[in-house]
Amino acid sequence: MNTIIFIIILLIAIISFIFFTIIYSSSNKSNFGEHTQRIPKIIWQISKDEKMTNIFENNIKKLKRMNSEYKYNILYEKDAKKFILKYYNEGIWKIYNSINECYGPARGDLLRYLLLYKFGGVYFDLKSYPKKPLREIISTTDEYLLSSWIDSTHEDILETGYGEYQNWFIMTKPSHIFLKNVIEDVCNNILNYKENWTGKKGVLLLTGPIIYTQSIIKTKEKGHRNYRFIPNDLNFSVKYSDGGNTHYDEHSEKLNKHNYKHYSKCTDLIIDKNKLK
Repeated sequence: MNTIIFIIILLIAIISFIFFTIIYSSSNKSNFGEHTQRIPKIIWQISKDEKMTNIFENNIKKLKRMNSEYKYNILYEKDAKKFILKYYNEGIWKIYNSINECYGPARGDLLRYLLLYKFGGVYFDLKSYPKKPLREIISTTDEYLLSSWIDSTHEDILETGYGEYQNWFIMTKPSHIFLKNVIEDVCNNILNYKENWTGKKGVLLLTGPIIYTQSIIKTKEKGHRNYRFIPNDLNFSVKYSDGGNTHYDEHSEKLNKHNYKHYSKCTDLIIDKNKLK
């Protein structure tokens, strides 16, 4: 009799364990893998080539580990032409290709806008990463997330009250009106390139966060409100760089992994107008 009671108790315990395991797994899947949102679960990054510093490799691992439900993609510069010709056109390729290779960040700016407009998802610079899972940052109804710097960077130019919008990360649904207009404004900037725009300041004005901010502000003024603005690095949910305010190429030079000239030291023209013909 005692043996029968013991077996019954054991069976009840096993069945209870299986039942609660299924319930937990189902709940976890619902809140994790099946968490629905308007911003696609895709992570995009861009790299000069496949050679990377340990910092960048570690950042990629953090991204993947914290966001296993996201599909991870990295686009290398050698594949830019194939991507642009497949999803855009020859004219956009000429505009992209007219950017002096010394100004890699300017090429990266335009390429990220094109990627995120076409596919949507989340973009991070290689030096950057979220400090917590994206599911804790992006809500189910978000269509575009915007953030600013603590020190109101370039407020003297923009006069927004909070400085520039950051473009080292972008979180958006596909075909968002912000990026449509950013792409148009950047392309117009390049086609009407002012030859006194060189160095870092030139890139910021031509393709980077200054024109990015100016373009989005113009779009907002037309009544578009399908975005969420969170000041100061999304309330510190994302990290710009483990090495402080250093750029991709600066990191690379410091770690002797690449032999690039930092774009802030370039004195050549940013745009080769002959390539636009």
